[in-house]
Amino acid sequence: MEASEFLATIHEVFTTGRQNGAMFQDAEDRPADGKHIILDGEELLTFGSCCYLGLETDPRLKEGVIRAVERYGTQFSTSRGYVSTPLYSQVEEHLSELFGGPALALPTTTLGHIAAIPVLVNEKDAIILDHQVHASVQTGATQARAGGATVEVIRHGDVGSLEERAEALTRTKRHVWHMIDGVYSMFGDLPDVDLLTRLLNRYEQFHVYVDDAHGMSVDGKHGRGVHLARMPHHPRMIFATSLNKAFAAGGGCMVFPTDELRQKVRMCGAPLTFGGPLQPPMLGAILASAKIHLSSEIETLKAELRTRVEFLNRQLLQRELPLLAHNHAPIFFLRTGPLRLAWNVARRMRRRGIYVNVAAYPTVPMKRSGIRLSVTRHHSLEDIERLVNALAEEWPLALNEEGLTQDEVDRNFINDFEDAQKRRLRELFGKVEGGNGRKPASARTRGPWAVPTGLELQHVTSIDDLDADEWDRLLGDRGTFAVSALRMLERTFRDRPEPENNWLFHYFVVRHDGRPIAATFFTEALWKDDMLMRSEVSRRVEAHRRSDPYFLTSKMLAMGSLLSEGNHLFLDRTGRWKEALAWILDEASRIVQQRELSALVVRDLPDGDPELDAFLLDAGLVKVPMLTSFELAVDRWNTDQEYLALLGRSARKAMREEVLERERDWRFRLLGVGYEQPTPEELAHLHRLYLNVKARKVRLNTFDLPDTVLREMCRTPGWEIVALHLPVERGGPADGRAVGFVAGFKGTGKRYTGMVCGIDYDYQKKHVYRQILWQTIRRARFHGCTSLALGVDADFEKQRLGARAQGQCVYLQATDHFGGAVMQQIVHEEALKASA
Repeated sequence: MEASEFLATIHEVFTTGRQNGAMFQDAEDRPADGKHIILDGEELLTFGSCCYLGLETDPRLKEGVIRAVERYGTQFSTSRGYVSTPLYSQVEEHLSELFGGPALALPTTTLGHIAAIPVLVNEKDAIILDHQVHASVQTGATQARAGGATVEVIRHGDVGSLEERAEALTRTKRHVWHMIDGVYSMFGDLPDVDLLTRLLNRYEQFHVYVDDAHGMSVDGKHGRGVHLARMPHHPRMIFATSLNKAFAAGGGCMVFPTDELRQKVRMCGAPLTFGGPLQPPMLGAILASAKIHLSSEIETLKAELRTRVEFLNRQLLQRELPLLAHNHAPIFFLRTGPLRLAWNVARRMRRRGIYVNVAAYPTVPMKRSGIRLSVTRHHSLEDIERLVNALAEEWPLALNEEGLTQDEVDRNFINDFEDAQKRRLRELFGKVEGGNGRKPASARTRGPWAVPTGLELQHVTSIDDLDADEWDRLLGDRGTFAVSALRMLERTFRDRPEPENNWLFHYFVVRHDGRPIAATFFTEALWKDDMLMRSEVSRRVEAHRRSDPYFLTSKMLAMGSLLSEGNHLFLDRTGRWKEALAWILDEASRIVQQRELSALVVRDLPDGDPELDAFLLDAGLVKVPMLTSFELAVDRWNTDQEYLALLGRSARKAMREEVLERERDWRFRLLGVGYEQPTPEELAHLHRLYLNVKARKVRLNTFDLPDTVLREMCRTPGWEIVALHLPVERGGPADGRAVGFVAGFKGTGKRYTGMVCGIDYDYQKKHVYRQILWQTIRRARFHGCTSLALGVDADFEKQRLGARAQGQCVYLQATDHFGGAVMQQIVHEEALKASA
């Protein structure tokens, strides 16, 4: 997903969050007590604060702010590269004592990462990022990459990959930095400190960089944080934390093994040298909080918080609420899976007078959303009991309303746990079995819409198990997926040795009182993760695939197929289409879970349908703009001259001189049912021409079609191939072989689709591609079609022909973000290369 598409998707998700009263809310004025907020005139008990020790309302911190302002003013507006306010030395002295090492106060933890990481890591070093490490750490790593550092991403908590990459990189790199969170902010899980210690002891080059923002104050000596309570200081470990949250002040702090390294980061980290410093009010708050942390009182505060954390853990487990990770952190994540369930629970809790956070995309995968709770010292045990009672009552109602069971929700999380948690989930829910039977799927008793009165779902795995006439009436005129074309796909892409050319098919029809109201098909197939990325990114990924052909590839369940074009979804919008489509998507999600696929993809739907957009977003799918496709109305003229009159001046001139006037130079052969059948040698040649085009066109980056696909097209009614031959006397090849071809399909209606082409680029000056496009137009008109689908890419050439751009969208539901995180690193590499 490109950056612009990513931002558009985030905006859509967050807008929905705001509409559900869960995100981007503005609290109304009231004296702060740490546990209540007012939203829309209603007082709510909030479990969304990260000020875990409740110090934000402590009179000593308030007094510290007042004293600092009275003595030093509201700001000390000088860069630390010149002069620091007197408070800085006091603050850093206290922080160094608190953490037991040289401490550097930071304007924010984020700025600290951006400043420190490029100083610590250079072109001789490498970074291994846990893909769920905080975004600010990843931003700092991007800065280090600009300086020449190698940056890699491993799946969250993947012990094997960490050990493998550490071993490999320590052979060639001066330092190898593993960057992690001390407490992961969404799920509340913790890193494997035993493994980190082993790697530090095993490799002299191995270093650890920890952001413990959510662990600060809640554990450890003087409240140093969860991570330092679990893993002591090490000469090759850098520790960063936030002085917001439980510390209740502002800014951040970084702790170094030596003062020399601390001074190097302070003086060479550009945002610290030239950026604005922490201002006196917050320095006063930091100093006051540090004094509390250095006193014996901190143990009492931690114990009081721990009592609440343990109480909430027990309550959640006793009431069998779906807690993701059980530990001593004050962050709790309850599994909702689809985002619509999270919105539902949050709305219900708000009606009960309780505010909870929704963990939503992009901080978690779309299908792994949840309710995020944070508990503080402000909460009484009665408050916590009220929270849990409300959750226990509302949770099953929300599940029922959304047509879900908790077992189905939990299966979305199986691959997102550390090993022990994975084992526990598999013990609870069992191994998810796959299958590909060819009989209709049986209905399951689930939510209120799962088996609604009068609706019937048919799910088969071969087109031959459906009523062929009915299918062609519903979808046969849409593109290359009439019954005959689907039979061809099943013959071509089944039982093959190459993973990328071995597909499984799923056909769905939902009927109301016997009448179809929804129909579509999906294929399970191996996709390239960069399929929709820019060409420059795909070329960089393809360089990796020279040694690893399946690098960044994923098994997808996608609407349609990788060799079909058009709107694959039939909906009778006058009927109960939402219930029908919800059922299809539910069955598709079940297949994704059972088959352990990477994503569900609903593709090629027309853009500009807000009702369908809202429905699919509510179902947990992310909208991604697809490449623009092109369609030409071919019934607007009767003669070539009338067609030329429709074009602009320059396009008309080029079309006349380069295509129409030279058409007589060419010889055209029709191959297929009812026409000539090609020889095996000719099929092999045409496939090589296709590969010529495929090698150049990576904007829609897919695996190569197998060498049998053109043969099967020629044996299938509806498909035809136009082969373009250029005689020797016109400058063609001596052996008379085709220098281009196009494979097109005519379905049951008035639409013709140009699907696959091939070109011998030695004859590019003969305008082969333009002649291919023109012959495709000729074939569409020959068949009496009214529209010609020209697919994606080659925008300029198609628009010159008068084709109209058609906006279309893909809706995606990924099971995790790892592939996207790796892809993002490649995008950063490509951006750096382009700017060099």
